[in-house]
Formats: sequence, C-alpha cells, structure tokens
Amino acid sequence: MDILDDFQVDWESAITKTSRYLKDPIDWWRVIKTENGRKFEFIGEDTNGDQVVDFIHASTRADGRMEFSAFSKGGKWYDTNLIEALLEINFSLPWARSSYVPYNADIYFNDFKIATFINSLPEGHYAFPIPPGAIFFHENTEADYTIEVKSEHLRGGHYIVTSDFQLLYRLTEVDTYVIAESREAAEKKVLDTPGFRFKGSDLSVNSNDLSISKSVDLSHGERLEISANIHNLGMDPAKEVTVALVQSLPGGANPIEVSKIIVPDVPLYGPTPVKFSWTAVPGEHALKVIIDPDKELEENSRFNNEALITVKVGGKDTPPNLEITSPEDGQKFDQPKIRLEARGIDESGILLMEYRIDGGLWMQRKGADKISEEIIVQPGEHTIYFRATDCSGNPFSSSRKITVDFKQPSATIVAPDEGALIKQNTVVVTINLDNPAEIVNVEARVADGAWKELEFSGENTLSFELAVEVGKQPLEVKLIDRNGIEAMITRTIEVVV
Repeated sequence: MDILDDFQVDWESAITKTSRYLKDPIDWWRVIKTENGRKFEFIGEDTNGDQVVDFIHASTRADGRMEFSAFSKGGKWYDTNLIEALLEINFSLPWARSSYVPYNADIYFNDFKIATFINSLPEGHYAFPIPPGAIFFHENTEADYTIEVKSEHLRGGHYIVTSDFQLLYRLTEVDTYVIAESREAAEKKVLDTPGFRFKGSDLSVNSNDLSISKSVDLSHGERLEISANIHNLGMDPAKEVTVALVQSLPGGANPIEVSKIIVPDVPLYGPTPVKFSWTAVPGEHALKVIIDPDKELEENSRFNNEALITVKVGGKDTPPNLEITSPEDGQKFDQPKIRLEARGIDESGILLMEYRIDGGLWMQRKGADKISEEIIVQPGEHTIYFRATDCSGNPFSSSRKITVDFKQPSATIVAPDEGALIKQNTVVVTINLDNPAEIVNVEARVADGAWKELEFSGENTLSFELAVEVGKQPLEVKLIDRNGIEAMITRTIEVVV
C-alpha cells in the first residue's frame, strides 16, 4: 500500500474526529504525522458503521490532495485510486408539501443499501456515500451499475419524487488513452473530456445533513440553531465562501435572506460546519442553506449548492393586517409623484412589504414593516397593489385605484411615413419635438428590439439612423421628460431589401 505500508496509524491520536454527516456517529478521522521534517496526512473512514477504519487515504502534498488510497474487504487491504464516491439526488415536490403523504424508502447501489428514509418526505439536495465495497473494480473493462429505489407508501401504494441525480467519484489518478497529433493536443483532449474535472472547487450542502436544535413542540419566539456541513468535492480548496440561510415564501415569491456568513476556508476533505440562528414563528416553513447565493465563485457544478429543511411551529397562523394611508382609493392627481404609505401589523412580525403598479413586478422592501416612499406614476388610470407577508409566511394584499391627469411629452414623426417601404437595411428617422426643453431622454427601436439611447441636446428637430430587418415591423420612439413621464410614438414600416 505504498506510504500506507510504512506507517502504523494511531486513529485515537486523530486531531479531528467527526462524522461526515451531522446525524451519523463518528466515522471520519484525520491524523497528521511528521517524520524527518516531512508532513504526512492520513484520513480514515468507517463506511459500514462498526467504528473500525476500513477506508484510508494519505497525502504528502502541501495542497492536501490525497495521493494514496486503500480499502479493507474480507480482512485484506486493497490499493485503489478511489478517494470518495457519492450518489447525489435532487428531490423535488412539484406541488405543495401538504399534498403528499410521508413514505418509507431504501436506496440501493449495486444491491448495497446506502440510504434509508423512514416516514419522511425528502426534498432538496441529498448526498449518499457509496462504500468502496459496493463498487465493481474491473481492470480495462466497463462495469454495470444499478441504482434501485424501493419505496413503501405508509398508507398503501408506492411513490418517490425526484428530479435529477448524478454519480461523483473522486480519484487519486486515472489512466486515459487518446490518439492525437501531439502531447499538447492529447492533454487538451483529456482535459476536455465530458464529466472529468481536473481543477476547481465543487462546494456541496445536503438536506440529509441539516439539523435543527429542536424539532418538536416549537412555539413562537423560540431561538433555534440550524446546523449544516459544507463539503468540497472538487480539486482545489475554496476561500471566503458565502453561505446564506433563506426562508422560502408561499406563492413563488422571492425568498427572504435570514442571515449570511463568510466561511474563511473550505478544505478538500472532511466537513466544514456552519451554524445559523432563526427565531421560530407560527406556520410551516422551508428554510434553505445556500452556498454562494450571489454566484460569485467559479465552481465546477451548482447541482449541490442548496439544501432544505422544513420546520413546523404551532400557534396563530393567519394573515397579517395591512393599513394603507396613502393614496386613498379613487384619488385623482394632477402631477405624477405619488406618495405611498402602508404598514403591516402582525404579532409574529412582518417579514416583507411589497407594492406594484397594475400588472408590473412586485417591489420588495425586505425586513421592513412599512412602505414610505414617493414614486412616479404615468398618466392614466392605475391600480396600486400592496402586500404584507408576516414572519409565518402568510401574505395579505389590498389595492387602491388612482387617476393621474398630467400632460405627457409629445412629438411628431416627420419621416418615414406610416407604412413606408424601406429598400435598404437602415432607415433615417426624423422627429419634431413639441417642447424640447422639458425632454431629458429620447430612445428608439425597431422590431421590438433593444432600445437605443439617442444623442439629444434640446433641439426641436432630431434625426437619427436605425438598422432594420426585412419585413413589416414597428418603429418606436420613446420620450422621457424631467418629471419621469414617458410617451411613445410609433410608425409601421416594411423593409423590402
């Protein structure tokens, strides 16, 4: 076993004794030995739960990458290039969680049971270690693998809901054979092989690896601790990793960030623990631990960056009250600036306040119990919607109808004419502005493409050129005045190049 033959490792002297996954007993040991000024790192794993190390890895490298590996089977040790094998599954529930009934399930890999669910509804990302004894090692040949899920609905029937899975193997090395015109070309072919990763980090968090300090008989106001382990399944350590705890909201609304931490270092092997605090509020909640929520890191995969735990807290579970003091329902305005004043009230606290105009996007005010701001509303009749969501995730909405009577900026398209035939791939547009001193921005586009901002310095007449496509299409010019009021003027043209 190379380096493993030269040392008797005392696992009781391990500097780290832990479990790879929070809910398991100790099954992972790390020992550091120094001899003749040279550092040796050993990792031992118990893969069958008997508290005896049966899978060993060793390294002499400064970057911590494992160079040697061996596993025990039938009382004998065997060298292997395998460091770790995982079955990763993303379970999804297409409908509301309350629509499903818990079930029992066992997951088998090559007839080895690697996971068990009892009276549960798995949701989110899960990772299951595959012991080396379950893997078929065949030199120079392909091996067949089987993954089987045996489920039992507790009230009769069988089902399991999943969206995707992948197998991940971490290896000390692998022999590859390619035909190429040069060594450089051969190396490029190997590095470009689909499914192989030779560098970079791959950070992972698992739903079966989340825990909460208390899970039953929860009451409003209790301070709870959410624990998780971060794993690095890649080839390089990761530094300054952001990890967030977010609370999902019903109805597909954007989740709310509860807290965020920075993990200074996530090494290549072993778990990196993280903890969050969360105050219990009534209702059933989906709490997610998300690695790199802003997607700032370069990772090999984001398949495994989110894990989920559900928490049910007793107590009042009704929508909050919503007070709207401005605007009044049916109010008319002779200018475009509208004052919004609204407040959410609930004993569990207000998690989110939002508003939108007509069918537009909801504007969120996270962590605030009120909306107090001034907005610009275009002339015409509008409905302003307000929505308050309490800390239990219950939303309540109300609306106000208003009318804005205010003059819009205006202009006339001088050229081209309505329905003009354009026999080239550009069109020259000329417009006359009625009150150019009030205009601050002019934009134009054709065929519903991207808006092009035009150079404008207050002149009465403006000419510009636009690229056009073959066929009939709209030509649009948008004016914005100093009050933020917009106006649109259009022509239909046909290009017959």
